[in-house]
Amino acid sequence: MGMDISGRNPVNDSGVYFRANVWSWRPIHELICKLGSDLMTDDILIGISGNDGKGPDSPEVCQKLADRLAIWLEHNVNGYSLDIGCHVLTEVNERGHQSFATREQAMDPTVDSESAHRVCDKHLQEFVTFLYNCGGFQVF
Repeated sequence: MGMDISGRNPVNDSGVYFRANVWSWRPIHELICKLGSDLMTDDILIGISGNDGKGPDSPEVCQKLADRLAIWLEHNVNGYSLDIGCHVLTEVNERGHQSFATREQAMDPTVDSESAHRVCDKHLQEFVTFLYNCGGFQVF
């Protein structure tokens, strides 16, 4: 399950489509709210957290948001995590995946765990590129 973000008026292929799984979209959405709350109405900011087709119509809004995210990326490395209580164990299991941590494991300082809601720098940069080229977007 994830978020399919479609460009409203893409200027090239980079602005046609962006996809984020539910685990990475939440921190992306949080960054949008932190960095662009003055660019969009509360209705749009809330709406882009779900899959109901909300999003900014304006290419200028997307350009400004892209500029702010690009600057944020220059000063922040290792992506962005949103710690809302859901953790995964840092070590991968026998299938090569991370397992969800129990509440006790997440609170135990001897157990390596991290937020399940995180996004890497590369994916954030892909979103910035999408924003520069989408001409507005909708989240489905």
